[in-house]
Amino acid sequence: MAHDADEATLDALARWAADTAELVRREPILPRAADYLHRRYTDPAPPDGGALITSSDRPVSGPANPSAVAMTIRRVGNEARAEIEFDRRFESAPGRVHGGVTASVFDDLMGYVQVIDGVAAYTRELHVRYLAAIPTYTPIEVRARTTERGDRRSIVTAEARIVGVDQPVADARGIFAVIPREQLD
Repeated sequence: MAHDADEATLDALARWAADTAELVRREPILPRAADYLHRRYTDPAPPDGGALITSSDRPVSGPANPSAVAMTIRRVGNEARAEIEFDRRFESAPGRVHGGVTASVFDDLMGYVQVIDGVAAYTRELHVRYLAAIPTYTPIEVRARTTERGDRRSIVTAEARIVGVDQPVADARGIFAVIPREQLD
């Protein structure tokens, strides 16, 4: 919260949150579509310039998830791109984004490359290099693209840069296990 509230205020907030969460838990569970992975092979690729979203409650980039990173992901050619401004929720050392959050953003964005490519795939390996501190409250652009594709795997690379600065602050390489279409039928 980044504020020093007194105990009574925090207790009242905790009671409200618990009561409200209980109201939500009483509602039906919203399941993921059973054909989610199959649609990767049958739905048309998202249009160039169009926003990419697969599930609004995704843990890293879901716009309906209040704990997610606020980012809009777009297809630009064969790349997935996002502009992000990390707030204090994602801070580790003062003014710096936590490395695990950076890795999660890379993994999420690389997953959207699979949507652009029209395949179902899971992360097998993710290697992240931290090249400089990523500052909070500063626009960061992250880009990801497929660099190699086979029947059973794809390799995706990505980089993060401070907007307006021509030097990466982190980069990543992911190996994804491609699920053959016939295994989804």
